[in-house]
Amino acid sequence: MFFDTGSMVTRLAPAECERLLLAAIEPDGMFVEMRGKISKPVLGQVGNGRFMLRRPMPPLGYQNSFRPVLKGKLVNDGSETRIEYRFGFRRSVEVVFPVLLVFATLMAVGTESVFGFILPVAGVAIAAWGYHRDSDDLDYLRGFLRDTLSARDG
Repeated sequence: MFFDTGSMVTRLAPAECERLLLAAIEPDGMFVEMRGKISKPVLGQVGNGRFMLRRPMPPLGYQNSFRPVLKGKLVNDGSETRIEYRFGFRRSVEVVFPVLLVFATLMAVGTESVFGFILPVAGVAIAAWGYHRDSDDLDYLRGFLRDTLSARDG
């Protein structure tokens, strides 16, 4: 479920792949969705042979920090480019969430109460639900990458 990985292959050079991805995505940044000027179907960052792609939130929709993102790298493989990717959480979630879980668990141990463990368990459940809720993004982003780079599964 979490951190699904895969690879694709395209006949395009890595530099051409970066150029095509940059042309097809809206640059991602802080509060980009709040500005409401998203004209492309995918938000992301591309550079130095790496990329991060995600779908924008629906207009006036919910905020889901646990929505999956596609991260990958472009590897020159002779006459082809291998696209290695994985789905997971955004970097901020990968850093902050485990720290909060450890803190909540230590608080639970400190209280010596079984009820103290409700918060860490609820946190994991919320993360799993948020990731699963938008898990259709995985197929969408895989298809976007395949179509944009004329790639095939590899």
